[in-house]
Amino acid sequence: AYLEELARDSGILPAGERYRDNSSLRDNALALNGNGIEGQYTSGKAEAEVKVVVMSGGGADILLGSCEAPISECPLLANAVLAAQQLLARMAEDGVEDIVFAYYPDPVDDGLREKVDTLRPLLEAACADHPTRCHWVDLRRAFTGHSDYLVDGINPSAAGSRASAAEIWSAMRHSCAAQ
Repeated sequence: AYLEELARDSGILPAGERYRDNSSLRDNALALNGNGIEGQYTSGKAEAEVKVVVMSGGGADILLGSCEAPISECPLLANAVLAAQQLLARMAEDGVEDIVFAYYPDPVDDGLREKVDTLRPLLEAACADHPTRCHWVDLRRAFTGHSDYLVDGINPSAAGSRASAAEIWSAMRHSCAAQ
């Protein structure tokens, strides 16, 4: 809703129009438990042509899976990266023109943060190496110094969601993906 509000205020999205949202709170992993993010993309593609994708990914893999030390060698994270690379390649084959990949702010829990910090550069590299224009949005900057942006140390509050939308919208405008 916040992203749509920014698009409307900029005159990009007409009043009464919405972006298609195929996100899911339940099936939202890159690799774990059936590649839910790929399923979200498949649903969107079945509805109509997809030119721009706004996504995040890897959080559910980190939260629901476990890694043994050292974290850098965790198969769970390697599987998430491989699934992201395959999904991005599929989007390119399908003619997606722009992907805006928003990655999470730092979680409060140190164990989760270690996994997030390990996965972040791997997914960022997958985005950078993608043949389609993939725009990486690191949400850490927007959340720094705002303890009220996370309600439970992981999930964004309304203020955090608004800040996330502003970062995503900025990337969309800067890359001309918003039009």
